[in-house]
Amino acid sequence: LLRAVGSSEISLDYLPIVELETGRRIAVEATLRWQHPELGDVPRSELLEIADESGLVVPLGDWTLREACRRLGAWRRAEPERAPAFVSVTLSRAEIALGPRLLDGVRGALAAAGLPPKCLQLEIPERVATDPRGAVPGVLDALRVLGVRLSMGGFGSGSSSLACLRSHAFDAVKVSQGAMRGLASSREALALTHATLSLLENLGMASIAEGVDDPAQLAVLQS
Repeated sequence: LLRAVGSSEISLDYLPIVELETGRRIAVEATLRWQHPELGDVPRSELLEIADESGLVVPLGDWTLREACRRLGAWRRAEPERAPAFVSVTLSRAEIALGPRLLDGVRGALAAAGLPPKCLQLEIPERVATDPRGAVPGVLDALRVLGVRLSMGGFGSGSSSLACLRSHAFDAVKVSQGAMRGLASSREALALTHATLSLLENLGMASIAEGVDDPAQLAVLQS
């Protein structure tokens, strides 16, 4: 992985974030990809685990942030009417622990790409956002002052804290793919999803459903 960082083996995929009422793609989420010359496409979960264990999660995160901003800047210049409104990038626990260095990196990436802060959404995993031992509150406050969008990812995959939603005031919350299972066939799954979306709406937060790839799921969410 150390050899691969900065080479063509490491790239970003951009997953669409679609507005269900209109079917329009409004934004994209940048996801890291490693195409190993011998092993092929390394699963993202393994890539992130290797990066964390090897201490490369911070340089990879910095590269991801800069490359995602650069790509969005290029899209906005080439096709301003069709370009995504923002790009979403996930932060790791190690990056958040950087504190002021993370803020400097965000400012630098936006400036280099010529993007206003509103064009960047930073996603904090649920397990990181709800950890009382971390430096999350101060960092999120500083990022909010900077003007970037904030979201919490993986909601419903762990021990979600409703107090966390109230105290951090995210712009959006991404409901985990696991919470979407059985949506079209289980009354319990439907009731929980409906309650979750109603809660987030009442808090003034956008809801992002992760990994919707089934027509029945899509129809239920649209309704």
